[in-house]
This record gives sequence, structure tokens and C-alpha cells, in this order.
Amino acid sequence: MTAPGTTVELRGLTKSYDGTQVVADLNLVVRPGSLTALLGPSGCGKTTTLKVVAGLLDADAGDVLFDGRSVLSLRAEQRPVAMVFQKPLLFPHLSLGDNVGFGLRMRKVPKKERVERVERALELVRLQDLASRRVGEVSGGQEQRVALARALVTEPSVLLLDEPFSALDASLRGEVRDLVRGLQQELGVTTLFVTHDQEEAVAMSDDIALLLEGKVEQSGPPRDFYAAPASMKVARFFGGRNELTAIVREGTVHSALGQWATSRPDGDAVLTVRPEAVVLASEGLPATVLEARFLGTHVAVTVELADGSRLQLHAPPSVTLPSHVHLSVDPAATTLLER
Repeated sequence: MTAPGTTVELRGLTKSYDGTQVVADLNLVVRPGSLTALLGPSGCGKTTTLKVVAGLLDADAGDVLFDGRSVLSLRAEQRPVAMVFQKPLLFPHLSLGDNVGFGLRMRKVPKKERVERVERALELVRLQDLASRRVGEVSGGQEQRVALARALVTEPSVLLLDEPFSALDASLRGEVRDLVRGLQQELGVTTLFVTHDQEEAVAMSDDIALLLEGKVEQSGPPRDFYAAPASMKVARFFGGRNELTAIVREGTVHSALGQWATSRPDGDAVLTVRPEAVVLASEGLPATVLEARFLGTHVAVTVELADGSRLQLHAPPSVTLPSHVHLSVDPAATTLLER
């Protein structure tokens, strides 16, 4: 249904509101046929960036390119883009089928072709048997699927999703999220997906662009944000709460976790290690248990090391913890960052 394989490039994108810069010299390349999550806290410029790509907002500076060609001179309706918003924004007086086909009718697509494309779009979102129903006769999750079908029926080169699951409850969110990801992979349409939910971004995307204060702090595959955070800001955003003072001397890391070789230059550093990389062991680094909280899938444990440093780790939910434990940490699961 779509024209897949479009590369989207944002160059030096800048946008301000009332003198306040919301997007600041933002640069990003979205690989053709991929799903890239624009991830970040509220107010970091995610939705503004998406609206500039869609043509709903004008950039103050910079450029938006599709396959190397600028689209800034094109009005929103001229761009090969479809956008799905937080709310479905359906017409309540129209059937689901007529809602899906509304854009095609505005483009004067012949009726026979319009009917066929609407049927196909409804099949994609598994609503082919509900075409004649009104908006008020279906669930919120079904309404959002109609909005997705309405976007896909136009055969966009680029699909834009602005937190489309945020209004759904947890069970529906997972169902619609899986549907969207499956369709995106099946159709191969280049997709930009705005979310503030780290787990959602990791579960859905091929790549993540973490936006902080209007700029891309780091971009790349989800795994990189855990294994190789580019800064303390990135590590903290992705739940890296363990930060230990370290120093590198003559190719060796010295910290409360021990010593090991490194290729980093000498100097002061901060050692970060994710909670799931700290493991309870029969022998190893001694620690005192300060707190243990049962969280269903695991027990969140806070321990204190001999030098007073504190670590958080995840223990199995069935574990019974003594007051003193031993820890094991794989140096490969740690990251050294500038202090």
C-alpha cells in the first residue's frame, strides 16, 4: 500500500515559541523503512519536530529532506506524509469506512479504487467487519486503529505517530502497539514515532533518538543506550542509577568495584553500571543490604559497599536476602564516562 524506503533527514532544525527555543539545531537521519522513536521528557521538542516534518509548523531554521530533497517548500497536503495523533480525531457522523476513505474522497480518487483501498486498510487493522459502524459504537482501541487505517490508506512515504497509545489503557496499548509495529514492518514505511515512554521506545523501534532540551543527545539502536550511553544524561534517562567515582591510571580502572584494564586515557571518571548487571554471588565484593523492595518481576535491592558507595541491583523475586551479601559485576557491563 505504501511507497517504502524513504530516507528522512533533519538538518539543523530550529524552532522557537514566543522567544523560547524548543528545538535547537536538531540533526537526525531516519533510515529508509525503519521505525525511529523520538524519545524524551515533556517539553523537549518531540511533537514540534514531528509537526515540522509534517508541514504543520514552519521551522525557524534548518531543513527537512526526503530522499535528499527538501520538502520545506511543500504545504502539508503536498507532502507524502500521514500523521496519527494522540486522539483519533474521527468524524462522529461518519461510519468507520467513510472515516478511513475521507482523505481519498478529498483527493477525488475514483469510487471503485477508493472502496478497494478502504477495504484493504481496514483488513490491515483487523476491522474489516466493522466498516459500517459509527465511531461511538466501537472501543477506544478500535478508534485508534481506524485512525491508523486512515493514515495508511493514503499510501504515505513517511508515517508520523504522535504518542498514539497514550490515551489507551495498558492492555489495549500493548495490543495496538504490537499491531502498529507489525504493520510497519510488513509495509516497510519509514516511521517517526513520538513517545516519552522508554520501554515503549525500546520495544517498538529500530532506532531511538533521545531528545533533551531540543537536541539529539544520542541516536542509534536501542541496545546502545544500555550498553554504551553517550553521557550521564543518557545513562540516567535509561535507568542507570548506579554512579561510582573512578580513576584511570596507566591503563587501569580503579573503583569500589575493583580494578581492570581499559583503553581510556588517564584521569577522573564516573563508572556507571546498570542494576541488572550487578549479580548476587557466593563470594566476591562484600556489601550490606540497606533496602529490598518487591516489585513483582524482581526485588529492587539497595546495598552499601565498604567505602560507603551505594548500588542498586535487581534480585530474583523469590530470593531471601541476608543482611550481608557478596556481589559480582562484569567489567564489560560497566561504562566509563567523563566526570
